[in-house]
Amino acid sequence: MAALSCDESRPRCVNCTTAGTQECIYPSKDAKAIISNTSSPGPASNSPVASSAGLSSPDVTNDSYVPPIPPRPPAAFVNFTHLELYRHFSGESGSTFFVEEGSKDYCSGLLQHAFKDPYLLCELLALSAMHLSFQRPQRAAFYREEATKLQSEALRLYNETVQDINPENLISVFVFSGTLGLHFFCSVFATPADNLVDFLDQLVQSIRLLRGVRAVLAGRWDQIENSDISPVLQAEKPQNRDLSDSITEMLERFSTDISRSPDISQSQAEILKSAVGSLIWVYKAQVSPDRLPGDQDPRMVISWPIMVSAEFTDLLAERKPEALLVLVYFSVLLHQCRNWWAVGGSGQFLLGVLEVSLGADWESWLAWPKSMVYDTS
Repeated sequence: MAALSCDESRPRCVNCTTAGTQECIYPSKDAKAIISNTSSPGPASNSPVASSAGLSSPDVTNDSYVPPIPPRPPAAFVNFTHLELYRHFSGESGSTFFVEEGSKDYCSGLLQHAFKDPYLLCELLALSAMHLSFQRPQRAAFYREEATKLQSEALRLYNETVQDINPENLISVFVFSGTLGLHFFCSVFATPADNLVDFLDQLVQSIRLLRGVRAVLAGRWDQIENSDISPVLQAEKPQNRDLSDSITEMLERFSTDISRSPDISQSQAEILKSAVGSLIWVYKAQVSPDRLPGDQDPRMVISWPIMVSAEFTDLLAERKPEALLVLVYFSVLLHQCRNWWAVGGSGQFLLGVLEVSLGADWESWLAWPKSMVYDTS
């Protein structure tokens, strides 16, 4: 599966730092290959300590002195495929990567940040490759492999260059975090794991990665909201605060019913109610009566994972049935955006996986979501 891997940062890799996990969970085999292909031999090529301390004030008069070897170009050094991916992102099709209301000028604005911060450029090209894998299914494997390589390179560059978040890099780091989470979210459904346990693990991790965007956003909303990336952001308040339709009514009923489950504590009930409340908030913020089902604003797909709490993702990781039921209702929102390239049939796939995981004991809870997601009329 084309998924994220460990970049071997210590004590935690970038992926796990973004997701908020305490220990690195990724296999390091791929990262070792990347590092070995992008670094020169010897400590001076890949160790800041060696270059700044061990080789400081060299005795240039000593014949035995050997100057440090400059690093090789990164593994993602430009090639014709990267030019194709750049052209694809910067063209008209780029406006559909995030929001349909986007424009070519908006994508050009993102690229201006990317030219300044190469880690962002690599991740935008990676997302472009993922997008092409959907548009050109006959070459899907090629583009997804390219997306994985570029994403790994983006993570390496991010780890090397971003020491803290400041006004100069805030927008690039924010876009990078969101794009990384969206990319991984797409990968989970595009090339799902062979077994149920691994798939759910990867889905939970993708939600944790998207949640990591909140850490970048905290305390910096005004600066981000007033920047040139504002078109991709969630509206500050629901546009349809008083909206009441079949979906909001069922979500509100579900919120009440799930909090009364006899197998959860009071604190868990509050966590679940908050997660469902976020589903309602996102739906009201982005649903439009002028759009047909399937064509709703795709921002609702990535907004909800950003909003949910760490405690809720912990319940998901524990496979708490009531938390999995919240994902069942999330599949309804996914299905409302199924015509967006990054979603497609994800709603049906997720509901099918959860139906198997929950089993017959929870079948009555699935009746309405199944009628919404599986009904093709």
